[in-house]
Amino acid sequence: MLLWAKSKPVGGRAIRARSKTVLDKPSFRSLAVERRVLVSAESCGEWLVGDNEKLPTYLQPQDRGIAAFAGLYECWSDLEFPESGEKSD
Repeated sequence: MLLWAKSKPVGGRAIRARSKTVLDKPSFRSLAVERRVLVSAESCGEWLVGDNEKLPTYLQPQDRGIAAFAGLYECWSDLEFPESGEKSD
């Protein structure tokens, strides 16, 4: 979740940063400069939206090995739950 977001629903929606616009968007600009990471994965899925349908699309290496994707990260703590993972009263 993005640090500036006041709630999970707001911060959780900002999950796709596009390389063409990442430096133009205030929500991703500082992350693109300071908090880059490589994410290893066997595949990655994304929905392609057409006129009247959504089609799932998966990207994976031809040899079925591990791929590396560029990522951005932010450190965030859920104030509703302490470090132990239990809900506080």
